[in-house]
Amino acid sequence: MAHQITISWDPSPPPISGYNIRRGTAHGNEGSVPLNLVPVVATSFTDNTVYPGQVYSYAVSAVYNGVESVESIDIVSPPVPFPGAPPGLDLAAASSFAILGASAVTNVSGTGTVASGDVGVSPGTAITGFGAPAAISGVFHPGDFVSAAAQTSMAIAFNTGMSMVGGTALLADIGGERLPPGVYVASSSLAITGSLVLDAAGDPSAVWIFQIGSTLTTATSNSSVVLVGGAEAANVYWLVGSSATLGADTSFAGNILAQVSITTVSGASVNGRLLAHTGAVTLDDNQVIIFQACNLNPLPPSPPNNPPAPPIAPLNVIITSET
Repeated sequence: MAHQITISWDPSPPPISGYNIRRGTAHGNEGSVPLNLVPVVATSFTDNTVYPGQVYSYAVSAVYNGVESVESIDIVSPPVPFPGAPPGLDLAAASSFAILGASAVTNVSGTGTVASGDVGVSPGTAITGFGAPAAISGVFHPGDFVSAAAQTSMAIAFNTGMSMVGGTALLADIGGERLPPGVYVASSSLAITGSLVLDAAGDPSAVWIFQIGSTLTTATSNSSVVLVGGAEAANVYWLVGSSATLGADTSFAGNILAQVSITTVSGASVNGRLLAHTGAVTLDDNQVIIFQACNLNPLPPSPPNNPPAPPIAPLNVIITSET
């Protein structure tokens, strides 16, 4: 996408040959050499060599027969906008969860799985294998009102993301690719073998949404999702139509929202969340760490486990008879 800034000004009184335009990055530091090779005779100028996220300053002076005006007019631009990206998904009640299952959440007993966030399951109640050396920094929610609300929020976010149109079609295996922000579509299964690079190009709010028709699988030992250019794991969403499997020693980034189940093989690490809607989440010596942002903002607190208030009884019951 081309980026440009156009400036315009009121004309100087005659006599005049044209104008010189100089550029800087703050008021007063414009360069000594004009951007234009010859005086600009119009009262506007378009700069096509600007970059997203940057602020530019411009100084415009008048020229007559090679003599330049002593004073100039100055202007500072707003930041150059980044290319359009999809909106992020609101995980709402699921945002405090590192791991959320439906039927069960199971860790291989005796392995050192670590989760920075809540671990829950709903409508099931089974959360097993989290004795030492496994540890979580949040709260366990086995089949309670908090995990039920999280499942509802997860389903809404999944459906919202899947409804986005105009996505770019993906190959069956996207290992080795470098992808800018956007919506991406895999009509069937999607695999990652090797490194997938997600490049935000300096945009801290860049979002990736992957719509995957069936399964997501990463290869054993050599798979990774690498975030560059200011990309944040919190803004990456993997919407999986059935189940996801992360191979051994995978280094993964983003929020997995799977319609069925999620399995992480020994040594796999996740910078994000694992949320399964109808099946189980199965872990084996993994790290699931939620990084909300590059400055490591605190995680959302776990909501209180309170049932909804009972309804208020009706008043003024009236019987009406007809003849």
